Amino acid sequence: MSPFRRLLAYFRPYRGRALAAFGAMAIVSLSTVLLLFLLTKIIDDVLGSGAASAFSGLGRAPARAGPFVRWLDSLYTSARAAAEAAGIPVRFAVPILLLLALVSKNVFSYFSEFAFNGIGLSMGMHFAVGGMLSLNLRGPQARRFFLVPRPIPDQPSGRGLREDP
Repeated sequence: MSPFRRLLAYFRPYRGRALAAFGAMAIVSLSTVLLLFLLTKIIDDVLGSGAASAFSGLGRAPARAGPFVRWLDSLYTSARAAAEAAGIPVRFAVPILLLLALVSKNVFSYFSEFAFNGIGLSMGMHFAVGGMLSLNLRGPQARRFFLVPRPIPDQPSGRGLREDP
């Protein structure tokens, strides 16, 4: 059995958490794209149409991203129209959208990191305990394996731990 397949076998109990973490990562990616898109719109609204394209990397999307950018532009136009219809000035509505994208990005980034760290800790403990059992470590050998302090030798009970001076 290849090491990758063995690793997937250990990973199997954490599939649900991993899928949730990958979903959160996808939302983080979309929120980042939305942040950049909204920044170009704010620059264009404040400095004039086409001003964002003067900055390197802003305003010009690759040809492959054309349909996605058009879709974002239609969403932006409809959100802007809805804000105007609700009586919210555009100068407040667009920064609120920017803030929502930023909050979404950071919240889902936290959840993604939390889920992946939890999986890593769980798998690490699984490997540590499994490694100890497979090495047949017991007693003092197990203490050395996990770097547990040794008992103080001058105490007959062996309950005290050596303290560094």
